[in-house]
Amino acid sequence: MSALTELPLYRVLLRAAGWTLLPLLGLAAWQAYDDYRQDLRLERDTLVQATDRHLRLVERNLERSLQVLAFGAARLAQPSAGPDGCGRVPQDLLRSDKSIAAAWVLAPDGKPLCGADSAGAAGLPPATLPPLPGPGGAPWNLGLDREGVVLRYRVGVDEHAPAGSFAIRVDTADLTGHDLHLLDGRFKLAVRWYDGARPLPARRMASDDREGYTHTIVLRGQAVGEVSAAPVPGTLPLGSEALDRVGTMLGLTVGCLALLALALAVHGQRVIRRDVAKLARGALHPEEAAALADTIRLRELADVARAMAAGHARAAQLTDALRRNAERLEDVQRAAAIGSWRLDLRDGSIEWSNQTYALYGVPRHVSLTLELVGGMVHPDDQPNFKRHTQALLDGGAEFDLVYRVVRPDRSERVHHARGVVASRDDEGRPDSAMGTVQDITEAFGAARLNEALSGALFLTGDAVLLARVTSQGELVRLWANPAYDAMHHGLGTAHASTHEQLLHSERGLLRSQADVVQKALREQQPLRLEMALTLRLGPRWFELDVIPVVPAQGGEVHWLLVLRDIEARHEAEQRVRDSEKRYRELFNHHPLPMWIYDTGSLRIVDVNPAAIEKYGYRREEFLQRSVLQMHPAEDVDAVRDSLHGGRPEALQTRRWRHRLANGEIITVDIYGQDAPFDGPGHRLVCPVDRSAEQAAIEALRLLNSQLEATVEERTRELAQREQLYRVLSDLSPQILWQCNPGGEVTYLNRAWYELVGPSDDQWLGTSWLDVVHPDDLDATREAFLQAFRSRSTMRVRRRLRARSGAYRSFLGVAAPVLDANGRIERWVGVDTDITELERQSSRLQQLNDELESFSYSISHDLRAPVQVMKGFLDAVLSGQGGQVDERARGYLERVLRNARRMDELIHDMLALSRLSRSPLRCTRFDVAALARSVVETIQERYPDRVVECWTPTQFDLVADRGLVQVVLENLMDNAVKFSQGRPVCRLEFTARRERGQAVLELADEGVGFPPEYAHRLFRPFQRLHSQDAFAGTGVGLATVARIAHLHGGTIEGRNRPQGGAVFELRLPLQPEPQPKESPSETPEAVP
Repeated sequence: MSALTELPLYRVLLRAAGWTLLPLLGLAAWQAYDDYRQDLRLERDTLVQATDRHLRLVERNLERSLQVLAFGAARLAQPSAGPDGCGRVPQDLLRSDKSIAAAWVLAPDGKPLCGADSAGAAGLPPATLPPLPGPGGAPWNLGLDREGVVLRYRVGVDEHAPAGSFAIRVDTADLTGHDLHLLDGRFKLAVRWYDGARPLPARRMASDDREGYTHTIVLRGQAVGEVSAAPVPGTLPLGSEALDRVGTMLGLTVGCLALLALALAVHGQRVIRRDVAKLARGALHPEEAAALADTIRLRELADVARAMAAGHARAAQLTDALRRNAERLEDVQRAAAIGSWRLDLRDGSIEWSNQTYALYGVPRHVSLTLELVGGMVHPDDQPNFKRHTQALLDGGAEFDLVYRVVRPDRSERVHHARGVVASRDDEGRPDSAMGTVQDITEAFGAARLNEALSGALFLTGDAVLLARVTSQGELVRLWANPAYDAMHHGLGTAHASTHEQLLHSERGLLRSQADVVQKALREQQPLRLEMALTLRLGPRWFELDVIPVVPAQGGEVHWLLVLRDIEARHEAEQRVRDSEKRYRELFNHHPLPMWIYDTGSLRIVDVNPAAIEKYGYRREEFLQRSVLQMHPAEDVDAVRDSLHGGRPEALQTRRWRHRLANGEIITVDIYGQDAPFDGPGHRLVCPVDRSAEQAAIEALRLLNSQLEATVEERTRELAQREQLYRVLSDLSPQILWQCNPGGEVTYLNRAWYELVGPSDDQWLGTSWLDVVHPDDLDATREAFLQAFRSRSTMRVRRRLRARSGAYRSFLGVAAPVLDANGRIERWVGVDTDITELERQSSRLQQLNDELESFSYSISHDLRAPVQVMKGFLDAVLSGQGGQVDERARGYLERVLRNARRMDELIHDMLALSRLSRSPLRCTRFDVAALARSVVETIQERYPDRVVECWTPTQFDLVADRGLVQVVLENLMDNAVKFSQGRPVCRLEFTARRERGQAVLELADEGVGFPPEYAHRLFRPFQRLHSQDAFAGTGVGLATVARIAHLHGGTIEGRNRPQGGAVFELRLPLQPEPQPKESPSETPEAVP
């Protein structure tokens, strides 16, 4: 057989081996490996499912035992249990539940009162019982002893219940069943109990193919043990049999390949050496091929010659096709902004395509060398470009680099160049490389922007989730920042499904809010709402933004969920409400008269009981008067000039006269300051009655003027007049004194000596300063110097030491007496004892603290019994306490409704008191859009009603958006509630600007209200309808009024002629910033 006839056989054998045997062997190996993976997955799933089933069995048995124990503790806590309950309750439990081995009743100090076991004997409890948590923790605990699991439950705190706790022992076998062997005895299930309840770990399941699988046993949110599936020593691991089959198949494949390669190599080497040489000679000299064929009598050689001629023709056709393909490639490169290059690694020469010249902005006739390209690279990228280029020239490494170039027209572009080794020499060294270069300027900019945006979202403190919505309406997580995973770690959930648990878990949104979110996802509308989440450390308030991300070119819509912590804002609002409550209590209980007036209209808007008692006017009469009407007619002009001059504090520089309801005129000192807790534009006034003091001073002045007028004519009466003056001053309960212009005291009345003790003239001159408190000396001297320089009245508070050694507080007032030339002749002063007044102020502060303690008592001590009562009533009505007849059930349901009513009243009262604690956070927002959002919320609250509301397109308002939302929710909820007889509730919301105010009105078609009770609308807990007719607590409109006052606005209500009511809210267009709260001054303690 000739070489040419053997050559096709060699090719057939080679192709048969490559295309038939090798795929079959590879398919067999892959099938063996796939069997191994399926067996391993099946064994894992079987192991996990068996462990999980056993875990559920243990948790159900444990929960059932704890429920039985809790029911027994509830029976012991009832007063009706009596002394016999101690022994009867354990025996009843042993008879009703065979899994309980023993039960004991324990005293509050832990000593056993009684007990029984399953055999009927009265056994003793274990020496070490599981301790119960404190009052704030769970009422149960779990422990172990040698015979089983011990559960202990706290009995109620009823004074008639002598028992402190109730404990039972449950057989371990009844709780866990018998130990199981899995997977042909290779794994064993076992249960391990903790010695006491523990907090849940971060991961409930730990898995390992060699160590086994462990699940945490959870009882009412606490970890009490674990179920484990551990491998039995000496057995094979998971998937070992399938893995052996894979090894066997791989060994067979390798052996077959080795034998085939050896046979082909031996035969192919002999055939190729002989035939290739002949074919080469015939290919070099086609004219000799026929003679050679005649010589060796091979017809195939002529066929080869003819095939070579046909090959030349095909080569010409291929050359033409290659040229056309090159032109098409050039067009494609030009459209895709991609150029190509080929580099000769032996001499460093390089060939560029036409598109490459266009990318670099260089004309085609310019020789584009590697050095020229390197010079066009941006200076910051040149080191990296040179390093990669040299590596390609030296060793033929792959080239992949992004760099910037500065083209001859000074424009800067971003290029992405790639290159690989194209060919190698006989020794295997690379001798040429080829690659592409692409302009990626726009894509690079977009990538940098996307990277910056992702980095910003990654570093933000807000929890951010990017997700998509499936056709079933479920969220699928695409990306989340660390804050999002940290948030759900705080919720106690795994991040793989946290977005679903966020919307549906009882720890997350309320069901109504979850429906709102689902609706927004369906309608592809943005949404913002507030919610309370219960984290591991406690509940916190959060704000959720749900934002659709719609591609500009169309396509799938993604969703961006942003969750931010607003707990600080809620706490600030609570502080504002508590602060207003403290100020209001101080105002109402202060013993001095006080009122608040509007600085614009001068109308009195509020008055305390002390002013009503002092002045004799009724409260309604006070609120109809202005501050001008409190003065006599002859003083009105002077008061108006002081107030309209923009300086209301000028009223404090002199004394004024007030007219009482009985016509009596009194002299007062007026003290005042702005009252921001009643809104901007209000001022608090405290008039102090100085009538007696003023009468004494006026008498002294009259006496002095009479003495000066008749000094020359009635010298003999001077002594009598002076004696009269001294008698009057000595009879005064206040300290009267005189001093010369230099400040040396020349006279002190008897009240002084009664205070500090008699001592002749020891206290005259400057000796009286010895009884002034050292801390008040500088203030006394400074006040005297200021009054001396301005020749005005001196007013100073100072403490004087009494003869007992104790200090008493005095308000000192002194006026200069001028001679005919206007020089100061002497000073006349009065010191009034204000110790009792300061004590009363301190008492008011103490009362305020007690009121805050009362609020705390309401939130904790008062609500706790209501919750306990509701819990027991629910338990009885649900059948846990046995069968209840219909009459008793009716009574119990009535008690339960009233308990829930009491809980709502306490909650609303606390919400009203916390309303104004935080300062306003005013921002500009669209109140019309907010009103439409509130309408949607109200519609979801009343699904059986149709709520229609007309709103303007847009109305911008500067106010606290959260508080305005509370106002709209309360008003709209009332409108729907009081229109319950109508299937369609129609509302009209309007907004306008009027005289520097924003006027918001909400009109409804409800039942309205009696006009004679309009003044009671905005008082807390005032209801104009019965509870059976319209449910509620009477706090909503009081909350609206409080928010209006916080903004410095007003709220009014009136009936509509055609039926229904209209509520008008007026807010300033630019609310004044609230000053920071300053701590109230506390009078120093008087010994």
